[in-house]
Amino acid sequence: MTGGRALAEMIRLHSESPIFGMGGFQLLPFYDAARELGLRHYLINDERCGAFAADAYARLTGRPGICDGTLGPGATNLVTGLVESLNAGIPVIVLDRRALGDQFTTFIGASNLEIGKRAAEYLLERLPEGGKLVELQGILGATATDERHRGFRELIASHPGFEVIYDQPGDYKRTPAKNIMDNALQAHPRIDAVYAHNDEMAIGAFLAARAVGRHREIIFIGIDGQGEAVRMIRNGELDATFVYPNGAQEAIEIALQILAGETPPKEIQLQTTRITKNERPDYAGF
Repeated sequence: MTGGRALAEMIRLHSESPIFGMGGFQLLPFYDAARELGLRHYLINDERCGAFAADAYARLTGRPGICDGTLGPGATNLVTGLVESLNAGIPVIVLDRRALGDQFTTFIGASNLEIGKRAAEYLLERLPEGGKLVELQGILGATATDERHRGFRELIASHPGFEVIYDQPGDYKRTPAKNIMDNALQAHPRIDAVYAHNDEMAIGAFLAARAVGRHREIIFIGIDGQGEAVRMIRNGELDATFVYPNGAQEAIEIALQILAGETPPKEIQLQTTRITKNERPDYAGF
């Protein structure tokens, strides 16, 4: 089951509310599942209007208002609607992507900065003497991209044996990452490791290296914990991924606390899990 499918199933089970939002490629698995399950989704011309529509629906009906947004500027555009709801006394639970400031009731999400550091720690274990690295960044300007980059680089910078020899944005997509890795392989006869900001790009980098017979000399690290990447790790093709928890269970628990009149915590930080060939054999991905 994909994360998008799980989210759609949760909405189907717990709400009859329509969904308002702005489409983006990151949301395609969710949209596919929403269509199959018969959920109502209204396409709005930007995320800010989606937030206002969800807010208005909640006020008029007394039911949950739901809106979706994409990465980067999409998440930023939700802030105005969040502030409007909060000022009207409507609890706001921010899940996964941090809004600007503190205009919310509770934020639930993992620390991308910490995940970047954990990836660097794994690389230090594998290459204690250092090595030549390729970094495949996500969408430039997205909070997740910035934090996964900074967390990794801050720790790597303290070990002079490491050198980042190629660094390009792959937009969290497999094909662009494969093309970037093709160029890196042609330009550099030695590459010791690839740090990709998500599993899709790690897979793309692996495919590029395998096509020229260099995949066995490179360590491949991704983030998210998706099923295909986990299977490749178990098969010895990729080396590690770091699970990005979705927080669905925690969000439901916080909503129930609010409904019961309790005061929820301002922030809940979810912890990542490192997946390697021999670590967490029970984890199958999403």
